[in-house]
Amino acid sequence: MPATFLPVFIGIITGNKRYTHKHILPSASFHQQTKIANNGLVISTRILLINIRVHILDINNKTKKVYDTWNQSSLSEKEKIKIGSHFYEWKKGGDCVIDKSYVKKQQIGLLPQKWDSQKRNIVIFNSSDDELAAIGADYDSYSLFKSQYVGICSILEHFIGERNFCFYLRMHPNLSQLDNPFVNDLLELADKFDNIIVIAPAEKISSYSLMNAADKVISFGSTMGVEANYWGKPSILLSASEYYNLGVCYLPSSIEELCEMIKADLQPLAKEGALKYAFYLLDREVRCHRANFVDISFIKRNMLFKTIYTFSYDKLLYSSFLARLESLLYRKLFSKFIPDKNKFPEQIVLDNI
Repeated sequence: MPATFLPVFIGIITGNKRYTHKHILPSASFHQQTKIANNGLVISTRILLINIRVHILDINNKTKKVYDTWNQSSLSEKEKIKIGSHFYEWKKGGDCVIDKSYVKKQQIGLLPQKWDSQKRNIVIFNSSDDELAAIGADYDSYSLFKSQYVGICSILEHFIGERNFCFYLRMHPNLSQLDNPFVNDLLELADKFDNIIVIAPAEKISSYSLMNAADKVISFGSTMGVEANYWGKPSILLSASEYYNLGVCYLPSSIEELCEMIKADLQPLAKEGALKYAFYLLDREVRCHRANFVDISFIKRNMLFKTIYTFSYDKLLYSSFLARLESLLYRKLFSKFIPDKNKFPEQIVLDNI
């Protein structure tokens, strides 16, 4: 009796949170199971397993796109600079730009109690390791250290006894709800070293006040690295980032060179690259190939006493307000009543298919 094929598709996606929308490269494989039903019918089930790997950090290609977007835009130089500057002004002001604001709950002007302006204060901004774990070798090849934790420990060990230096680790606010070895190891750094003050993710100490008061900034790829450059701070980058080749950060090739940079009287690098990068992020003419029938411009809206930056086409029943309200209700309200709506099953059972 001929087999009856029942196609069953199971997609298994391996990604890294906020970055899964960038570039997707799928690979697939078929698995076949054959069963005989009670009526003697031979049923053969083909299961397609799809594994999607995410690759986002083609640094050279990203650099080219940033410069092409700037050079091919029909706007004047003055207009492009104004748009690029808005990006940094909005983020510093706590507005949601590209991503949600991580400084809304921080207190402007607040510094750690032990802040000593007589010392050389180096502020380290870490990134969310869990969001970078799936990227792979492309990312790792740009990293000076095996991990952020190893890098920070190496710096602190080299400056043991250098009483004129004090390091501050501003943990990324996005880590505030996590309880894992990466987060816990960072929180415990102050117990192992006396030359660092760790600022927990949820603390109200202002990231931008830290940046303003710092002698220089060290980052692991977060936007604070390029933001520090724009606001006139020497910025040292230790990992891959979209702005890696834009000339906005110092790029040490060894721990020895890094320590020399920390000790040196570094001058802020030119901020042209920072402006071009910000313009690239906000551009909707060159990078997005502006559509003829749909307005995809990036616009500013005010809603419920909040400033929101969104896309003009984001509407519900022809209303931008309703679209944002629906999104707010779904993400903030409904999720509290359905906490496991996106929970991945502990086990996928195929025997009953």
